[in-house]
Amino acid sequence: MLAARPGLLTVAAVTLALVSTVNCSTPRTPEEPSPQQDDAAPPPPDRVGRLSYIVGAVSFQPAGADEWAVAEPNRPVTTGDRLWVDTTGRAEVDVGSATLRLSTLSELDVLRLDDHWLQVRLPQGTLNERLRTIAGDRDYEIDTPNSAVSLSRAGKYRVDVSPDGGTTTVTVWAGRAEVAAAGSSFPVETNQVATIRGDTA
Repeated sequence: MLAARPGLLTVAAVTLALVSTVNCSTPRTPEEPSPQQDDAAPPPPDRVGRLSYIVGAVSFQPAGADEWAVAEPNRPVTTGDRLWVDTTGRAEVDVGSATLRLSTLSELDVLRLDDHWLQVRLPQGTLNERLRTIAGDRDYEIDTPNSAVSLSRAGKYRVDVSPDGGTTTVTVWAGRAEVAAAGSSFPVETNQVATIRGDTA
């Protein structure tokens, strides 16, 4: 699945446009956007993560891009972004009260990141997630090729996915997870481990 990984390229710069509102009677300078441009601009994401720690070879693919680039510390992370940690790498992403740590040969895809959701996909590799707090209106989910793991309490969790995607292991060091797989669901409590083999979620 990930045998041919793109090479490490330079990171594309991200430009933020600052839009100011002026009175209609004030002459408009060439640098100021027209009202039509202001209305058409997409709103910035309300909640973003941050690539807080990198060691070794780590690649980053921004949402909508076709090519991978060298990951850089403190880069914003949002819906649609992807991370790949190579054989010598480690990476960490901070999203509010959540910290996500990726080990070697791991891929992380951000499926949904907004005010109410942190949903990621782990096609292969190891993800350690620590939740310091969980607000009542927020959901945390880790999807794998054959399961969906919902984190329902603050705690420490680990999810391992085999290179072929056929085996998922969920470890709850502290907290509580709900695992959905093969048309059914079951809880995994503190100090419990669950293994899901075969099928697709």
